[in-house]
Amino acid sequence: MSGADERSGGVASLVADLARSDVRLKLVGADQLSVSAPKGRLSPALRERITRHRAELIGWLSRDRDAADGAVALPEITPDPADRHEPFPPSDIQMSFLVGSREGLEYHVRPHQYMEVDFPELDPARFERALNAAARRHRHSLVVVREDMLLQTVRDPEPIPVEVIDLRERDEAGQRAGIERTRAAMQRRELPLDRWPWLDVRLSLLSGGPVRMHWNNNNFFSDAPGTGRFLKDLLHCYAHPDEPLPELTLSYRDCVLALARLEESPLGQASKKYWCDRMADWPTAPELPLAPGSDTRRRSRLERREHVLSPARWAAFTRRAAERGLSQTNALCAVYAEVLGAWSGSRHFLINNMNTHRLPLHPQIGEVIGNFSSLYPLEVDWRAGGPFHERARRLQAQVLADMQHVHWSGVKVLQAVNQLRRTPGRAVCPYAVGSALFVGQTDRPVYSLLETPQVLLDCEFWEQRDGSMWTVWDVLEAMFPPGLMDDMLAGYGAVLEALADGDEAWEREAFDLLPATDRQRRTRQNEAGPPAPPGLLHAALAERATAQPTRAAVIAGDTTLGYAELYRRAGRLGAALRAAGVAPGDLVAVAARKDWPQLVAVHAVLLAGAAYVPIDPGWPAERIGYLLADTGATAVVTGADTRETLAGVVPVPLVVVEDVADDGPALGYAPLREPGDLAYVIYTSGSTGRPKGAMLDHRGPLNTVTDVNARYGVTERDVLFGISSLCFDLSVYDVFGAAAAGATLVLPDPTRHDPASWLTLARDRRVTVWNSVPALMQLLVEEAETTGVRLPDLRLVLLSGDWIPVTLPDRIRAVAPNARVVSLGGATEASIWSIAHPVERVEPGWVSIPYGRPLTNQTWHVLDERGRDAPTWVPGHLYIGGVGLAMGYLDAPERTAAAFVSHPVTGERLYRTGDRGRYLPDGTIEFLGRADFQVKIQGFRVEPGEVEHALLEHPDVGGAAVVARTSGAGRQLAAFVVGRDGRDRPDPVVVRDFLAARLPAYLVPSHVVVRDGLPLTGNGKVDRRALETVDLADGGGERRHVPPGTPTEVALAEIWREILSLDRLGVEDDFFDLGGQSFAALRVVGQIAQRLGRRVPLGALLERRTVAGLARWLDSAPADWSPLVRLTGTPDAVTPPWVLVHPAGGDVLCYRDLAARLDRGCLALQAPGPAVGREPVADLGELAALYLAALRRDQPHGPYLLGGWSSGAVIAAELARQLTEAGEQVRHLVVIDAPAPVAPQRVDDARIPLWFVEDLDRGFDPGLVTPGQLRELAELPAGERLDGAVRLAAKHGVPVDDLAGGTLAATYAVFEAVVRACAGHRAARIDADVTVLRARDGRVSEFADHPHGDRPDWGWAELTGGRLSAVAVPGTHHTVLTAVGVDQVAAALNEATRS
Repeated sequence: MSGADERSGGVASLVADLARSDVRLKLVGADQLSVSAPKGRLSPALRERITRHRAELIGWLSRDRDAADGAVALPEITPDPADRHEPFPPSDIQMSFLVGSREGLEYHVRPHQYMEVDFPELDPARFERALNAAARRHRHSLVVVREDMLLQTVRDPEPIPVEVIDLRERDEAGQRAGIERTRAAMQRRELPLDRWPWLDVRLSLLSGGPVRMHWNNNNFFSDAPGTGRFLKDLLHCYAHPDEPLPELTLSYRDCVLALARLEESPLGQASKKYWCDRMADWPTAPELPLAPGSDTRRRSRLERREHVLSPARWAAFTRRAAERGLSQTNALCAVYAEVLGAWSGSRHFLINNMNTHRLPLHPQIGEVIGNFSSLYPLEVDWRAGGPFHERARRLQAQVLADMQHVHWSGVKVLQAVNQLRRTPGRAVCPYAVGSALFVGQTDRPVYSLLETPQVLLDCEFWEQRDGSMWTVWDVLEAMFPPGLMDDMLAGYGAVLEALADGDEAWEREAFDLLPATDRQRRTRQNEAGPPAPPGLLHAALAERATAQPTRAAVIAGDTTLGYAELYRRAGRLGAALRAAGVAPGDLVAVAARKDWPQLVAVHAVLLAGAAYVPIDPGWPAERIGYLLADTGATAVVTGADTRETLAGVVPVPLVVVEDVADDGPALGYAPLREPGDLAYVIYTSGSTGRPKGAMLDHRGPLNTVTDVNARYGVTERDVLFGISSLCFDLSVYDVFGAAAAGATLVLPDPTRHDPASWLTLARDRRVTVWNSVPALMQLLVEEAETTGVRLPDLRLVLLSGDWIPVTLPDRIRAVAPNARVVSLGGATEASIWSIAHPVERVEPGWVSIPYGRPLTNQTWHVLDERGRDAPTWVPGHLYIGGVGLAMGYLDAPERTAAAFVSHPVTGERLYRTGDRGRYLPDGTIEFLGRADFQVKIQGFRVEPGEVEHALLEHPDVGGAAVVARTSGAGRQLAAFVVGRDGRDRPDPVVVRDFLAARLPAYLVPSHVVVRDGLPLTGNGKVDRRALETVDLADGGGERRHVPPGTPTEVALAEIWREILSLDRLGVEDDFFDLGGQSFAALRVVGQIAQRLGRRVPLGALLERRTVAGLARWLDSAPADWSPLVRLTGTPDAVTPPWVLVHPAGGDVLCYRDLAARLDRGCLALQAPGPAVGREPVADLGELAALYLAALRRDQPHGPYLLGGWSSGAVIAAELARQLTEAGEQVRHLVVIDAPAPVAPQRVDDARIPLWFVEDLDRGFDPGLVTPGQLRELAELPAGERLDGAVRLAAKHGVPVDDLAGGTLAATYAVFEAVVRACAGHRAARIDADVTVLRARDGRVSEFADHPHGDRPDWGWAELTGGRLSAVAVPGTHHTVLTAVGVDQVAAALNEATRS
């Protein structure tokens, strides 16, 4: 039960109780409370409550005391019986519920509370009389919702019926089953708003005399105190039928209108200013991990979780809280906030705090039945840290400050936040907290369940009669990853118990809440492997020179150096460096172009006992000079072609590789250094504007090189492509990985930087291993796709250094069919790579490629801001440990100390990468982007990568980058996109609309700029800093003023102008930018229904927020079209008909023969599509919701009998789920030759038209299509693929003469939408009985790879809690409903209804 909060609700209720007892309070000075009362009126219970709420009462009485002459006095309500039945607006929370219960809104449901209470004995007839006697006492406050969404008091309310279920003759199992049946029928039943009675009460009579009461309370009309009052009156009327309770003169209408007037008073306006002045700086709600692919627009289905703190511990917790100046509720709120912070990775967030508007405006206000609850955002700000008790006191201070400003609607506060953030209709704070401690000790129901809208997690506190404390978590489980709530509730209990058990816990600055299973898994993954390989990085060159002297070590243009030749040249250059004054331990710069001399130089420096520093000879002289000075390099090695460039810049000896005499002295390999000595220094960009040099020893890189070669089988038979700059540490693997394996390193032409030359070289040199950032591989793939070149020799693709687009691995495999794609990650400061993930397949729903697991002898940690290990799914900062860590930054001890830290628990030396990531349940780490790329937009924490992934889903976008830019209106997102080869140039406005349909408004860039290409850094990464300064003039996507044009636009504009009180309106103006709010949107929907005769879901307006967009939506289909078709029979209220859902093609003619053989009527659902003037629907939930609305107009209530052939079965299962969640019974689901949708499936664009032609049942087999033909079909524009599939069918002898000229276009549009909807769907379990009918012969291509294809039930057993039967019927998939098998199918349906 979503109880009112103790801090304000407790005070309001207490003040009302004190007023009834003539107890008077007075504030003396700043913090003294004076209490006076007639003798005998101040009961011990009231005295205890005053003591418990002393701090809150002082805050209440002192509120705004400095305002002049009583201007802050609360008004008194004068009852108005004459106008009692006049309409009036809903209360604060009721407005929120009206909006939040509409389909299309986040987490929508009509609020209600179901509970079961046991009585040792109960007379049902007497109970029903008592129930209605209590209702008569409250008759002046029993209201309903009118069509115009105003409330109206019911005239002469009819009696509430009580259904009695007699289970007394059944055994224990039978009684239990009977109770469960009643529970199933009631617990998720949404109660009516437009009629009385709006509550449902039933009694189960049990053997021996006990009675269980089933109570489904309509929380729209009654809050916790109101329901408690009603139940108290009910019990009084039952126990004392001859002692009527006094009449109530105050009505709910009186209270609501008084509260509305209060909002306009000086108190209300002061409260408004308090909230509005603060909200611009507010954070968002805690970003708890949500399940991948979770649908926020589905009906909410909360599940209840509970925690009980024992009486002894609750007493100890209360005492320790009081010793620190904390109320029970505020201390509990702080525990809740601690857990939310730990699982969101945030120290600053908003939660919804349940307060009450039962203000002391009348002595009877505490007895009125009605909903006075109000949700206000509570800011939790623990960024300053400190012991737990200090943070809890800061939270308590915020609560008390907020409590003094409850005279302006909490709903209006939340709407103002949405207006500010441009997020209309969103749940600002889906994490709520409410305390019911103020109601005193209660008995916990035998069973209870809450359903309330726009909530992901609702936390409530209750004190029980045995002295224990009962915490209730009502959770929208489907939105969270499995196990997350288990871990969170366990963490909540652990913190509570620690605080109850000792004083030490109150002094903790952080609680270690990592679940034990997480800790064990990470410990195993981070365990050290075999000892790091001994020796030095360059030792392998000498070994290979002996073992395979003529094997090509490097190929650069026309030059090929074998291993012996490379070793000989490196040894002579090493001797030359010694002669130039280089000593072991010195730093030597290698400033050569990417050619064979560069490779010689690197090995020579190491042979001389020095460490190399790569420098690009093309860099500006100033930067080269800075690096030489910073390193104190004793020499510079270059090639002949850059001698002149560097001659005037280098102040130290300049040694040219080609100048070293062939017959000069040569150094051989000798271990002049130790593995822990410096091997190279690579400079990376620094936040101060000066680059910093990361110092790597030999041990770390050698460990990585050895591990990668062994892990992926790199040997002397391989050919590596060395595309990375020597200044980028991917080159370290190219140079030393190739030598360690004895492989050949192919270097690209340094004068050419085009993918065409790379592709030619990779093909001609038969490259087997590619190592680069994803952007360079993407360029190669695009070139291969354009030219049709394939790379059959390429077997290993190593990608790292930046985001890997989720589409890239499959594109790589299309051009290199033998390639294994591996995602690697790490940092320059950690020896090239430290983590890896082989990308065997890209799962549907992935938004990024997993980062992977640690490499050998390296460790990874995800830590929060306090240095704690983040639980699974929770984002945090990525740290690397192990043998690969750099020695530090060259001559930069402060930078080194800042970047290389100690683990706060183990003391292990770690490198803070600056990246964000999280652990997945299997121990894999997911990369979430750079912490310094993350930005705040309108108070939201934004990861540009999320927007980039959405952009890449647009068919015309081939590349995308998103950055945040500063403007006069604050920080704004700007998107830069590149067109996809062979597609039209993207339209900025269309792209922006595409994003707006998929992302929250704060994630939609203010500017979309189309470019020919994205700028890249020297390392091949997207240059985001360059994009931050690009001129946006060539593609902002801004809109201009456009007056209404079409009749629908004119009508809509008129409605908008009236409701929003506007003089001028453009059809491209955003409804919510114009001042519209969710309640105004409801009025718009109502006016559209009245004036245009069209029903518009609220979600349609939230998604199409302009007159033009909504008009297009309204004009896209005839108003009189319905998906429901009656095949046989007439409407019958007694015998429910079969309801059959269309297959992928969308029509229902296939059911004609079946319907004629059924023993009852048959309805069918046809798909929206071009043939009926509608757009096809590619979202299964939306499609089922459309069908549910049409079905319930014809058959308002169950039981329902559902079925479907092929894709129709999947849609029917989703329809069954939605009907069940609406409180209806689905008796049976019949599946006709369709596999269960147990997991989403990725569908290739080329497969769908092939499946469509196969479904024409003309003998076409898609399995005969060759890979080459499939690629050609995929490369066709989307609008031409169907014709291409028809041509392929003709090549295979299929008759297609009658299929030309676009005759199939309309049907195919529906087919494609339905197939995509079903393929992307993961079904939820239903409770209906299921019959699976499988065709005996053959299987269509679309279902060929289903994981449960060999099971008779085809996986449907996983999706039902009811009985399941599987029957084989004659025929193929395409003939099962023809004369071949229709009789058996009909017999199975008729048998299902009889059983």
